[in-house]
Amino acid sequence: MSVRANPDPTYTVRWFGCGNVNGNDCNVLIDKDKIITVVFDPPPGSGSVCGDGVVNSGEQCDTGVNNGLCPRTCSYACTNNTCSGSTPTPGPGATPTPTPTPTPIPIAPSCLSATPDGDTVYSNSIRRVYANGVSNATSVLFPTWSDPGGQNDLIWYPGTTNDGGVTWYADINLSNHGIGTWQSSYNMNTHVYLFNSNYSDVWCDTANFISTAPVGISLSAFPTSVSSGGTVTVTWSGVINPKTTDWIGLYIPATPESSRVDNRWFYTSSCTNTPGVAVEVNGSCSFTMPSVSGDYEFRLFRN
Repeated sequence: MSVRANPDPTYTVRWFGCGNVNGNDCNVLIDKDKIITVVFDPPPGSGSVCGDGVVNSGEQCDTGVNNGLCPRTCSYACTNNTCSGSTPTPGPGATPTPTPTPTPIPIAPSCLSATPDGDTVYSNSIRRVYANGVSNATSVLFPTWSDPGGQNDLIWYPGTTNDGGVTWYADINLSNHGIGTWQSSYNMNTHVYLFNSNYSDVWCDTANFISTAPVGISLSAFPTSVSSGGTVTVTWSGVINPKTTDWIGLYIPATPESSRVDNRWFYTSSCTNTPGVAVEVNGSCSFTMPSVSGDYEFRLFRN
């Protein structure tokens, strides 16, 4: 604001009033005949200068008489102050700097342990295994196989949860896995893997257990001694949940499953190498022994 006065500035203002406003001039009458002129350059409210409380073109802020140095948010020049140790609040009408949205950090799934629900007799058919203390997983898989099967009977069982994802479980159907009555019991191997949208096959733990053949299953051959190339009758009984693909093979004692003698075997549902239609809980088949003399044994398997 600037002030212009008459040449003789000694008059005392005894009455103040505005009249005859022309452009930017506001005439103030003094003793009715003495005048000083007060000029606002520009007048308040014209919206064209820094400090008038209005954010004009080219200004970041304008808080009027509150413009100033830190900690005030708007400077004398109508720009946002940047005060050390803090982020100033933009003045009226200023465009605030957008705060970037942080990118979420992917979190891998984890678990505390995996456990079976106890040793299972094979006749129970189903064996439940658990993944405990699971977090950040959207699915859990339980790959399972038997020692006699050597992963030829590997099945990936999907997990189920009913407590919001903290505990997962799978029911292992033992009839899906190889069993031979030549072993009274054998190991079942269950591993646990966790998954979510960012991670897959995250290792958790093992939940191995022992499966025991039921007492009711029997397998025999008669006669127990024959000439080379002779015929015996192989008889079985008490098979739990039989399948048309259950089979019996001929082995030399203490050899692995893959070492069948001359690849000699048959399906219990047909007595041939082609599965039949009907399942057989109990049954018998004729079998021709090798021409080479020696000790042999028959083994019953699920397939």
